Amino acid sequence: EFIRTGKFDCIKLGQTKQCILKNFPDPEEMYKDNYNSPIWFYGNIEFHFNADETLFLIYSDYIDTLTGGKNLRLQKWIFDEPEKLTIENVLRHLANERIAFRLEYGTLSNGYTSAAIQIIASDVKLSFALPENDEDDYEQYLDRLKSADANLFKLNSFSLMSN
Repeated sequence: EFIRTGKFDCIKLGQTKQCILKNFPDPEEMYKDNYNSPIWFYGNIEFHFNADETLFLIYSDYIDTLTGGKNLRLQKWIFDEPEKLTIENVLRHLANERIAFRLEYGTLSNGYTSAAIQIIASDVKLSFALPENDEDDYEQYLDRLKSADANLFKLNSFSLMSN
């Protein structure tokens, strides 16, 4: 549902901390250990708040170990098999569910390729990266990145951010 609509259960961007606390479980952790924290954690999913205490970002880069913590039970859908989350497989799942998307390739400031899938209806962004090889040093990794087949890229984060 989050991928399709951008709603995380009853949570959507722009809601206040007060509204979330009234309608959603308490966060498991907070960046500064109090409700004034700019980041709340539900397992390894992050809710980020503006200075006016409104939610502006839902984010996780723990795709391999995605959890809602002890307070949230997730219906993971494709995230149940993180090892299969290549660009090709994610696109196939989105097409099967008739979820409209835009595949974007970009170039990072260091000249290397980046890839992302933007969900049109929800504005959720699925970001992909080339997995690191334990035997690579940094220079070898960068060399692999220059010439990598796009389908070697694996999903490494999801985000929804207000404009």
